[in-house]
Amino acid sequence: METIKGPTIQLFNFADAISISRRSPEKLFKILDLHDALMDLMPDIEVVFESKSSESIRVQTVEILSRLAEAARGILSEFENTAPGAFESASPWRDYSSSD
Repeated sequence: METIKGPTIQLFNFADAISISRRSPEKLFKILDLHDALMDLMPDIEVVFESKSSESIRVQTVEILSRLAEAARGILSEFENTAPGAFESASPWRDYSSSD
């Protein structure tokens, strides 16, 4: 277990850094991929770090998954809030509802 604890902590540090980095739409799919990869590893993490002394690793996994999910939600929310205004003036569609 001690052999893989170091690399696991490094993975968590990387995921944590990604979750708190500047949010941009370009990062959305990378964040979702990282979240999915950690979710896929969750059963293995629970087995490998099942002892009471390794509980902090399991807790940290859940916390990082939560932060990655929050980062993805934040990106989607920011995009949702900026996208409509960004496209209004550049709309290729003519408004035919008013009489000219």
